[in-house]
Amino acid sequence: MDQPSQTLTRRSFKLQSARTDDLDNVEDLFTFRPLEPPSSFRVIKPLPNTALPDDAGPQRTLRFSIEELSLDSPSLSYRTISYAWGTGEKTHAIHLDGLGCRGVLRTTENAWSALRVITGDHPEDYLWMDQICINQENFEERSQQVSLMAQIFARSEECVIWLGPEDKWTKDAFHLINILQKNLPDLVHKDAQHERTRLSLKFRQDLIRRFGEGTLQPNHPGWEAMKHVLARSWFTRLWTFQESVISANLILRCGDLRTAWESFALTAMLLGYGDYNDGKAAAYVIEDHRQMRAEGRRVSLLHLLNDVRVNFACTDPRDRIFALLDVQPDFKSHPILQANYSQTDAELFIKVAKYLIADSFSVLQYVFTYDGEGEVEGLPSFVPDWTDTSGPWLINYDLHFWSSQGRKHTVAQNDSERELTVSGKLVAKVTGVIYKKPEKFDYGSSPSERIDEFRNVLMPSILEALGSCERSVIEEIRVSIVRTVCCDRSYVMRALREEEDEEEEKKEEKEEAQRADTIHRECNEEQDSQSIGEDVVGPHIPCEYRKAINLMLDQLMDEEYVHFNLDEYANTSHQPSRLDKWLRGFVPALTTMWGRYIVSLDRYSFAMCPHTTLPGDGVYILHGSTVPIVLRPTEGGKYTLVGPCFVDGIMYGESVDWEKDEADTFCIV
Repeated sequence: MDQPSQTLTRRSFKLQSARTDDLDNVEDLFTFRPLEPPSSFRVIKPLPNTALPDDAGPQRTLRFSIEELSLDSPSLSYRTISYAWGTGEKTHAIHLDGLGCRGVLRTTENAWSALRVITGDHPEDYLWMDQICINQENFEERSQQVSLMAQIFARSEECVIWLGPEDKWTKDAFHLINILQKNLPDLVHKDAQHERTRLSLKFRQDLIRRFGEGTLQPNHPGWEAMKHVLARSWFTRLWTFQESVISANLILRCGDLRTAWESFALTAMLLGYGDYNDGKAAAYVIEDHRQMRAEGRRVSLLHLLNDVRVNFACTDPRDRIFALLDVQPDFKSHPILQANYSQTDAELFIKVAKYLIADSFSVLQYVFTYDGEGEVEGLPSFVPDWTDTSGPWLINYDLHFWSSQGRKHTVAQNDSERELTVSGKLVAKVTGVIYKKPEKFDYGSSPSERIDEFRNVLMPSILEALGSCERSVIEEIRVSIVRTVCCDRSYVMRALREEEDEEEEKKEEKEEAQRADTIHRECNEEQDSQSIGEDVVGPHIPCEYRKAINLMLDQLMDEEYVHFNLDEYANTSHQPSRLDKWLRGFVPALTTMWGRYIVSLDRYSFAMCPHTTLPGDGVYILHGSTVPIVLRPTEGGKYTLVGPCFVDGIMYGESVDWEKDEADTFCIV
């Protein structure tokens, strides 16, 4: 590789009297000297004889020169390393020589292993690794260097993703990746469009027709191996998410094996349906955001926070915010959105919530979680704890609800930091709980388990609670049940079509991808509900869809119905029945029930609400919110926020019969 240009701004005070052969005898700890702000950063370069044999242990010390570069330089040449720290225990050591000092720097085992392998490939190249190049003990420098991370990764020639050493699974996994890469060169090219529809049944069956069913069969050893590779800790870390999204060129390393990120990501996406909280989902989220960044599509901080909430973790709760600030260039334009480790976790989360609420009331959808195992204490009820990874699916996933008819939230200037004043109306009160087994629909439940619970317990419980009715009324209730438990998902409704027109299907797939992309737009309240829902979802779905829902339910309730397998049709060229096709959308959508109860109301019959909902709580339409919100009265005339809910009959603004200035005012604490 070409060496950095002579125009580099660089400080490298190498000790001329030191011989590299003597570095193994140096026992003093390396002392970091302050960087020259604001654009300086350190890099390291292997010294002669740094490469070690494969069986080298921690007693064999890696040796590097350390230098200082500037992002102000027009020409830079270096590689970045993205990796997981591991346990955090620094059991290994490297020797550093430069910047006026030489000595030992302790590292984690995974960092040491990455350097050992990568320096063997690039003995003449400059490298950047956060654990080595940032003084982790200096909070001021740490904050300053975090603010440069985007530029450091974006300007690197290549980012090497280090997954760790090889094991018994890696060869099968990388062999499968190579097969796909050879057979699908147009799909794994770095400029290929990774559309959301690539995971569809139609896409997978197109692949099967191209090179047979064998490779895509679940029993191919490469798929099981991929699951183990995806279980590695790199796919769980929030900082690695940012690093991989920002970097232009990604190479993935596992021991001596290597592949391009695009090939790996495609293989991960083609895995069968599984838990959302796994490495496959992490790879999907990373690739999704890489494409949006490459195409210049904007993503809001709110939806970015939600996208990484389940799959990625970090040690410092404040990094839930700081690790995302470089994903979107304009995030740092607001004073609140600056990496400042001097504030507490709660102070930061409250400030960010207030910032988000001022721009989009949708933040209230993210407050509700299932387990309530967040790490940050003392938050007001309207502030999401982003460290709690148990957040269920959003109710307004399709962005077509319009419960407040587009009325805007007005920020109260006299609110204290821990209060939120809102306007709206109480539309119903909770009178009891009908169904409370949300764990039956969690991400780990199988399709058969969800179907059994829905047809044998959930639906009969609601029908029994509502009492005996005529057949026509029961049919309307059953339609309402389906719409409620899947939150009126448009893809569930579209699957009810009896016949499909190929051109119409392609058009709707494109519209669905565009609609999904709007999830990442900031001002989702400003969208037109009719253009989103069209004639498939909305206050009044067509009669043929209502008939189709009851037909599907009649077949589903038949005791002779044989459970289908989501992967069965995704991995073969066999065509599913109409019912199975509908269930391919409906069964995954049932996970919306996870963490939620079905409750009875004094109006509108029933609703799907957070599992913490109690009799006496109220369902409110709040100005600025696209979905109804459950509030609980407290002493002093104030309220705590319980969470968003789905009530069939008010999701599209049907209950709003008051003028804006007639709304009541509520103070949420």
